[in-house]
Amino acid sequence: MIKPTKQQAANLGLIWLFIVILTSVAFLNGGVEYGISILKVTLGTGIVSSILFALPIPNRVKEVLLVSIPFVAAIGVSIVNDGIPRMFNAYILANIMMALYFRVKDTVIFGILTSIALLVIYLINPTGLLGDDIRLGEFVAYLGTYISSIIVLILLTYWGQQTLSKAEASQLESKGNHEKLSDTFSKIKVLSSDLEEKTGTGVTSIQQSLESSASISEAMNELTLSAHDASKQTIAISETMTQSTPVIKGAHDSIKEIEISFNATKEYVSSSDDTILHLDQQMAVITDAITNAYDTTSELGRRMNEIMEFLNGISAIAEQTSLLALNASIEAARAGEHGRGFAVVADEVRKLSDESSKFAGDIRLSVNSLDQSSKHAIESITKGQEAIRLGQSQMQILRDVFIKMSESFSVVDGKLISQYESLDHIFETFNSVESNLTSIAAILEENVATFENVNQQTHIQLNQSNEINRDIEGIKSINETLLELVNLS
Repeated sequence: MIKPTKQQAANLGLIWLFIVILTSVAFLNGGVEYGISILKVTLGTGIVSSILFALPIPNRVKEVLLVSIPFVAAIGVSIVNDGIPRMFNAYILANIMMALYFRVKDTVIFGILTSIALLVIYLINPTGLLGDDIRLGEFVAYLGTYISSIIVLILLTYWGQQTLSKAEASQLESKGNHEKLSDTFSKIKVLSSDLEEKTGTGVTSIQQSLESSASISEAMNELTLSAHDASKQTIAISETMTQSTPVIKGAHDSIKEIEISFNATKEYVSSSDDTILHLDQQMAVITDAITNAYDTTSELGRRMNEIMEFLNGISAIAEQTSLLALNASIEAARAGEHGRGFAVVADEVRKLSDESSKFAGDIRLSVNSLDQSSKHAIESITKGQEAIRLGQSQMQILRDVFIKMSESFSVVDGKLISQYESLDHIFETFNSVESNLTSIAAILEENVATFENVNQQTHIQLNQSNEINRDIEGIKSINETLLELVNLS
């Protein structure tokens, strides 16, 4: 009997999960009738897939059918319902199911065939695939997204296949290493038995050597104690000088750091002075620009007054024309039948005069509004000029302050340099005294060099014996632990 794989079981679970989601969405969006129609198709698909999963057919055939049935069923549901764009999720799900088998070739073939199938179905029946509202550009976007998801799945399948291959190779290598390790444990067990016998003999010899070295060390300590008393005072003075030296050095370094900080601050103040000078120049440029704007706005006001005078003249001419047209109409009425044509002309002239008066009035309103705006602009520019002048005055005061600060920093920097040089001299003096004290202590120590040398050699031998003893004990302990591990393995 052919046993289904874990991937097939996972794909069957995905099919039923998608059936539940798709049917629930159908009931929520389309109502009961639409939901029942979708349920029939999806439930049939799930039953067919479950039967296929249980059948004793070759796994490769079963895997392809389990992936193809949901894809074909989704296309059928879309065509029956005159196009469902969200069915592209089902098409992508089919490719995800194929990718779960981690076979790159099958994933590529299935992706190409399904993409061609979707393209052919769209060319034959575009409404059945995406509905009436979807145009060619949107189909291209859907298809592009579908193909992109296929490419991503192909890459993931390829990388997953490589990972599985590496894991299998590592498993085989681990098996070989385990066999080698078993052989090594057998050899270690034999060597550990020999080592245990030899360490027992070595411990006995080392214990005897330790007892002799201890006696010699006690005798040499008594001889060297008296010799060291003479050099203690000199060493104490040297230590005092050594402790004082870092303090002087710290003060020396602190003064140097303060000098560096003052130099940096001085450079910053100088830079700020240049910035203020540049800002003052820019303020002058702004002042010139505002002055030009003021002159231009004033000239615009004068031009507005001239336009008002012209409009007044136009209005007067329009009134005269209207009176003339009225007189002409009166004279035409007196003339009777012979003056009828002249009356029509006079009436048109009067209308033209009225329209001219109206246009002149509208222009006058616009000019008055523009004149008011010009006056407000002149007031704003005047305030701006006052503010610029005040700003220039403050900038000059600020520049004077920065100049005085720069001068003060120069004075402080000179004093810091003087203090730094003094501390440097003191530091050199302390170093010289410390060096002389060290020389004196070395001369005193030479008098007891013989005792120290013998005592040192004795201590070295004693320490080495102790270390050897500890090492042997450690080796013995390690050997016992190693034997326990070998026995456990």
